[in-house]
Amino acid sequence: MIAKVAGENTPEHRRHYLLGLAYLKIDRTSQAIPEYQEALKLDLQNSVYHADLAYCYLRSQKMDLAQQEARKAADLSHQNSLAYLVLGIVQAEAGDLDGAIDFYQQALSLAEDDPQVHWNLAQVYFRKDNKLMGAYHLARYSRLNLEPDKSMEQFKHARELAGKGSEMSLRIQKEIDEIQQEGI
Repeated sequence: MIAKVAGENTPEHRRHYLLGLAYLKIDRTSQAIPEYQEALKLDLQNSVYHADLAYCYLRSQKMDLAQQEARKAADLSHQNSLAYLVLGIVQAEAGDLDGAIDFYQQALSLAEDDPQVHWNLAQVYFRKDNKLMGAYHLARYSRLNLEPDKSMEQFKHARELAGKGSEMSLRIQKEIDEIQQEGI
């Protein structure tokens, strides 16, 4: 089975990783986990493998293991946005919304156009009753998911919440202008 996922000359750790990724893509998390674990036995220093395993643990509601693997991924590479996203989700689930925002902001600094990061930020800001930032990140999420009508509506709502002439208001107006010019 592994040879079918990747070519015969693909290193074994990579084949296990690709098989884990394939299982994850079809929502077979319980089958993805042992493949990622096997890949890590063969390449323990791979930040991506740790981050993907962390994500699998997260989807399996194994928060302690998710946090442990995500921290390993972040320690191995400070450029791994998925590690920070998982750490943010774990913090949010634990009720530490400020800690979650910090991790999401780290993820955003590495992947500013990742819709999932914007979605998670929106949810946390809404939980903190920060409607402006929640609306802004929800609009960014919609825009990145190529939903111009939704994003335009959400940006207009966020603009109403922002103070006229504020930095945030100007940032939102720039997004609105780009959507009107580009169609998305």
